[in-house]
Amino acid sequence: MASKISKFIIGFLVLLIVAFIGFQIYQNFYSPIQTETVFSTTVNQSFDSKGIVVRNETVLPNEKQGAVNYQVGNGDKVAKNSVLAVMYPSEQDIVNLNMIERLEAELKVVQDSQTPGSVAGGQLDVLSAQIDAECLNFLSLLQSQDLSGLYQIKNSFIDMYNRRQIILGTATDFNNRINELNNEINQLKASSGQPIATVTSSASGYFVDSVDGYEEIVNMDVLQNASLEQVSQWINDTSISGNTQLIGKVVTDSIWQYAAIMNKNDATLLKIGTTRNLQFSDLSDQLIPAEIVSIDLNASENESLVIFESDILSSAISKLRVEDAQVVIGTYEGIKVPKQALRVVDGEKGVYIKYGQEMRFKKVDILYEDEEYFISKDNPSDSSLVRSYDDVIVKGVDLYDGKQIR
Repeated sequence: MASKISKFIIGFLVLLIVAFIGFQIYQNFYSPIQTETVFSTTVNQSFDSKGIVVRNETVLPNEKQGAVNYQVGNGDKVAKNSVLAVMYPSEQDIVNLNMIERLEAELKVVQDSQTPGSVAGGQLDVLSAQIDAECLNFLSLLQSQDLSGLYQIKNSFIDMYNRRQIILGTATDFNNRINELNNEINQLKASSGQPIATVTSSASGYFVDSVDGYEEIVNMDVLQNASLEQVSQWINDTSISGNTQLIGKVVTDSIWQYAAIMNKNDATLLKIGTTRNLQFSDLSDQLIPAEIVSIDLNASENESLVIFESDILSSAISKLRVEDAQVVIGTYEGIKVPKQALRVVDGEKGVYIKYGQEMRFKKVDILYEDEEYFISKDNPSDSSLVRSYDDVIVKGVDLYDGKQIR
């Protein structure tokens, strides 16, 4: 009997020891609070719209023949009768032409680098520093995947390196390379076909290398009398398409308009004559300022038609047509804080943060809020306000200033 009692007592003591150790582990590793580090950011207050971009455009009637070598880029300004494109029998002819241009540019650099005037007075340490700088520029272009300037950097490097060799006396001229380049150029010219057609601009304006079918349907004059139903029809008409065989078009005016259909409640936030930023879905990294020139609040029961106008034109903007866009009505910079962290203490709005092993209350100055987060004014000089990199407590109970956190 005594043996059974002893075993029971020993077992009970073992359970107590295990429970005590488990409680200590729980105390050390379990945190009754959840935190989130906050940062400074920029937030746009906006609402959705869907619409169509309208421009005054002239379609070029020329159809593509063989391979097309465009002489201007999308969005480039062109004069009337200026050359827009040259057509060749094959794509290889254009490849050869581009190679000839690059080789001729290198030929000029090599020829100039050995002229007495370019070498006289040259300082070796200056040239060496310039060569090092061009190497860094080369690496920077590779890292950013911007290959457009590689040939220019290459020729600049060749020029400086050649002049350095002449100053050091390791070379007197580069006639061998000049002869090689001349031979390559002559061989490419001999194997290349001649142009079969040249396209010139019938109007001055901004060139676009494609058409979408809307050019003959709507322009800015037509838009002035268009209803919401008509704009909606243009947006949803999937039968509209452009002739892919045409060379392109000329946008005859830098001013363009965006006819936007939006919720009537959102439209009431806008005012004619004011400027708002548009953020198109196809240009999500760009805010385009546009003036509001027309608002039709009575276009339908739930929707309104708003016309925006802008004179900012780029390669990407010149190709916009049927688009969804965010209409930005406010931009706020500050500390982005989850809404669940907000507390009110003695009538003061703020948050609790984890500061070392202590809980502290920080005030907030709310600039903007939605259902998920709010933006608090960022003032690094005011230690009473929440600041970037604070660990804000978003979940916890029995929170108070000065509380010790295990």
